[in-house]
Amino acid sequence: MNWTEEMQGWAGRFIEIRIEDQAGDDPIAQPRIEMLAKLRMSDDGDVLEWYFNDRQFLAVPVYNDGRTVREGKLFRSADEGNKLVYRIALI
Repeated sequence: MNWTEEMQGWAGRFIEIRIEDQAGDDPIAQPRIEMLAKLRMSDDGDVLEWYFNDRQFLAVPVYNDGRTVREGKLFRSADEGNKLVYRIALI
C-alpha cells in the first residue's frame, strides 16, 4: 500500500489523533486536534510521518499485513511490539 498517496487528500485538513497504550503502562492520553500540513513516508518505508508544520510530526509505523488500515475517515495502525494503537480521524 502506498500510504502517502492513499492519505494525501487529508493534507491541509484537521485531524484528531488518539494513541492508545494497550499495555496499560501510561494513562490514557487526551485526543489531540491538529492541522495536517503534509505526509511523508520514511526512507525505509516503515513509518508514515504526519507533519503539523515543517519540523513537528508524528511518526506512525505502518504494516502491510492488516495492522494498518484506512476505513473512510479513520486511519488505524496497531504497533504490537510497543503495544500502541494509533487512531487518526479526519474531522
